[in-house]
Amino acid sequence: MRQADGHGLNLKAGLQRHDFTYVEDVAERLLRLGLASGSGAQIVKLATGRLTAVRSFVETAVILGIRPGGLRCSTVPGRPEEIEHDPVSLDRVRRLIGWTLPIADPRESAGPWKAACLRKRRPLLMATETLGARSDPELSLVMPCFNEEAIVSHTIAKLLDAFAKAGCRVEIVAVDNGSSDRTGEIIRAWSARHAAVMHHRVDENQGYGNGVLAGLPLATGAWVGIIPADGQVDAEDVVRLFEVVRTGDSWALAKARRCFRLDGMLRKFVSVGYNLMFRMLWPTVGSIDINGLPKIMPRKCIAAMGLKSKGWFLDPEIMIKSHALGIRVIEFNVFARLRGGGVSHVKAGTCWEFFTSLMRYRFRSGWKREVALDHAAAESPTITAKV
Repeated sequence: MRQADGHGLNLKAGLQRHDFTYVEDVAERLLRLGLASGSGAQIVKLATGRLTAVRSFVETAVILGIRPGGLRCSTVPGRPEEIEHDPVSLDRVRRLIGWTLPIADPRESAGPWKAACLRKRRPLLMATETLGARSDPELSLVMPCFNEEAIVSHTIAKLLDAFAKAGCRVEIVAVDNGSSDRTGEIIRAWSARHAAVMHHRVDENQGYGNGVLAGLPLATGAWVGIIPADGQVDAEDVVRLFEVVRTGDSWALAKARRCFRLDGMLRKFVSVGYNLMFRMLWPTVGSIDINGLPKIMPRKCIAAMGLKSKGWFLDPEIMIKSHALGIRVIEFNVFARLRGGGVSHVKAGTCWEFFTSLMRYRFRSGWKREVALDHAAAESPTITAKV
């Protein structure tokens, strides 16, 4: 090459955009498609869904050992016949294997980008064994993460360790819910080295519920759970909760009940008042800790609910619709620890959101018709919705 001889490389302007992916990631997704049940013979687009300018991409050659200034852009004229590319739809590959390709983006920090470019390729047998372990999880945990760089790695590590010791196959769908810190980078690093962790990015934070709703379609387990990234509930308690619910019927919801909480007095006061108000409006709902997490239920229960709330009201919506559908609620007493890092994102406006949403669900009936339709579409057992 001319670069190797000490000469520079003359290049075009490099404004054309392409979807750059790693070859080993494409090969891995092909293996996943082969292992996935029901994929059949069909055309699937394997891409990241994000376009990057060629110039931005080749400038990373400096990271790969080409000396700075060795790439002379805009010294070669472009061709008028060059076509513009559009981002491709990834809906089909998400539906089949619940995983798309990591973005090969040179605009990320040099460290992770260099590591990705220079990483060693895994043997095919090892990749196949890893894929087999992840392609059939018993439980998928959807974890919305908003600016949780201080705690998210610890939470993921504890969950993976606890489920591995229990012999349970778990999948963690970690949703970077529009974070502005290193949360997404940390999740991507976990996803790159552990097949049980899936990274998904929501570009703009629209609320806790929106992060959960973005992750639910990616979950591939027969049982699906919702869990925060704060690590306040011990991972071992999450395992015990799952072991309890999966041994019972398949039309049940298991959730944590935080009997021992290390929150401040104001937070405890607000929580008690809120739960009392909820019990006054829905006295027959079997829970005294509506927002207690994790919540674990069969996939068909989630499909039957047709969840909509993008904010903090998602947990009450789950409980209200579970009651309407006759889903049995199992509560498991847990000890709620103080956050190991980061800060709570519950604000003063959350109380008003809860109040207005509770009133709307209690005194309007439109949502009940929607639940009935979602329930029928989910092909769940025939159960009469309660008023």
